[in-house]
Amino acid sequence: MDSSNQVALKGALKNKLLRVYGYGGESLSKEDFLRDSWGAIASFVKYNRTDPLIASAVRQHPDLIPRTYTLLTILYGAYGHEPNIRGILKDFIDMLNKDLVEEELQICEYARQKTEWSFFPGLQKTWGAIREVYGAEPFDLNLLPPTPYHAYAMLVLNRPESIKRNTDTEEMFGKLSTLHNQMMTVVALVQPPKESGAKH
Repeated sequence: MDSSNQVALKGALKNKLLRVYGYGGESLSKEDFLRDSWGAIASFVKYNRTDPLIASAVRQHPDLIPRTYTLLTILYGAYGHEPNIRGILKDFIDMLNKDLVEEELQICEYARQKTEWSFFPGLQKTWGAIREVYGAEPFDLNLLPPTPYHAYAMLVLNRPESIKRNTDTEEMFGKLSTLHNQMMTVVALVQPPKESGAKH
């Protein structure tokens, strides 16, 4: 996909945003920020999954939703102003053909420097603690969510109080493994039972 085609496809996606949200959009409160950001990104990917840019990004990053959610909430949490959904989704579109590893490095460095007047402080530190768990040898990664991005999303959406306090690596592992176990239990309960062998 050449660069001119990418620009046109991004323009088309941004026009969809314009039709839905206009030029502004209502600001998100701290109480709604994490939940509504997840819902917006997940819904946008779902309803535009056949778009070539999004389809390509999903092929490259099967964890696209939790990955971009992690990066965008850390970024917007570091800003000094209240975010809105249109702005978050606009930046999501801009990320689609970028090197997300490089984006992550830049966003985390920016967030580290913004220690005062941040809209939602603590997200970058939480991400750093999760990264430490996934990089620590003693921990069994099979007990954790499949990627650190999934782990971040699960933690901040289900245990937002964890963001406000420092958590050591062992405690973070305990929280993440508990959340993963709870999720797997729910998945097992909602899956249809396996059929027994063929009848004779």
